[in-house]
Amino acid sequence: MSLARFLRPARAVAAAAALAVSAALLSGCATGAADAGSTPAATSGGFPVTVDHAYGQATIDAAPERVVTLGWMEADIVTALGVEPVATSAFPFDKSGIAPWLAPKLTTTPTLIQTAAAGADRAPLDLEAIAALHPDLIVATSYVDLEANYAALSAIAPVVGPSAKNIHHLDWKVEAPLIAEALGKTDAVQPLIDADTATFADAGKSHPELKGQTYTLSLATPNALKVVNDPEDGSVRAFDALGMTFSPTAAALPSLDDGSGAAGLSFETVDQADADRMYIAFLSADVKTAWQNSAVFPTLSAVKDGHVVDLSMVQIAALRNPSPLNTSYAFSAITGS
Repeated sequence: MSLARFLRPARAVAAAAALAVSAALLSGCATGAADAGSTPAATSGGFPVTVDHAYGQATIDAAPERVVTLGWMEADIVTALGVEPVATSAFPFDKSGIAPWLAPKLTTTPTLIQTAAAGADRAPLDLEAIAALHPDLIVATSYVDLEANYAALSAIAPVVGPSAKNIHHLDWKVEAPLIAEALGKTDAVQPLIDADTATFADAGKSHPELKGQTYTLSLATPNALKVVNDPEDGSVRAFDALGMTFSPTAAALPSLDDGSGAAGLSFETVDQADADRMYIAFLSADVKTAWQNSAVFPTLSAVKDGHVVDLSMVQIAALRNPSPLNTSYAFSAITGS
């Protein structure tokens, strides 16, 4: 497929392949406020428990010890709740295959599951490899191919899916209680939420120069600018905390029919992505050069004013996949601090 699935684990491809093939993408060192996610010891609840989610129910008979996570958000949540996954979806924007905000929280290296394949729309999931891990719980909150694989995964172990099927609207604070219930860690959720709330409150006071600024968030590919056009996208909350305003022009753009929560603009129509600040992840240096040398892009007010913020793929992944562990990466991407 085209570079459409704007930074979701089942649509991201290996970084090297991403520069050369038409495969879906998008999911830095940050110095923002400290993230939630120090390993909590709290446990609660008894087993068996049944967790309702958008795709059905998961009944867990005993406290899970071998948890497989199929998305970046759920890997972060499970780890922040004090349970290290035995396997998780590979993060293609770090050579280790693990997101840089997750790696420091792990004491062991999980098995990496490839949830994307270069050039593939629905990447084949290695169900045999997952079964060989003998999981007692599979958490697939943000895995975009869950509907296609739900029955097969459920035959391996209980599966906890998302609270709603539109994964671009997921709030980790809504998903965490479901996951915590399955893990028997319900008492550990509120401290994570409280820490997150405090971080957002502090961020809102720290950069008054951004208050009231309009913005767009995009992925620049060789032939299109993929612009987030959904005001309810998961990335919006971080910008909102800083008092920034989602571009009304972007919000009015027609969505691509690919589930990416984005619109596609050509070299000729890129002016519709203009705003006080443009946040763009360029797929490569060559792609950046092509846009800079095009006819319309250099005429945009954000470009002329020096208000184009060049994001890394890690940063845009953090913005579009918010979690209790990556808040500082998201704020650093916006503020440059």
